[in-house]
Amino acid sequence: MVSVPCPSCGRSLHFRKATQAGARLTCPGCGTRLEVLATTPMELDWAFDGPIQDQVEPLPEALDELDVDDGLAKSQA
Repeated sequence: MVSVPCPSCGRSLHFRKATQAGARLTCPGCGTRLEVLATTPMELDWAFDGPIQDQVEPLPEALDELDVDDGLAKSQA
């Protein structure tokens, strides 16, 4: 039997059967959706519905595209 702590609440999760990477489960302690990342050694992480890259806005290709006012006065010499 393999035991791994939940990354959210720390509760020890026990696996009696062999589990494959990619398997999803719910922590009975906190209800967090988890995914098995690796089996030797057993590694768990939070389960996401899709790739993280699809859930955030892409950064501008060049930082020059950002319009940032840093509040510093520009000296004219």
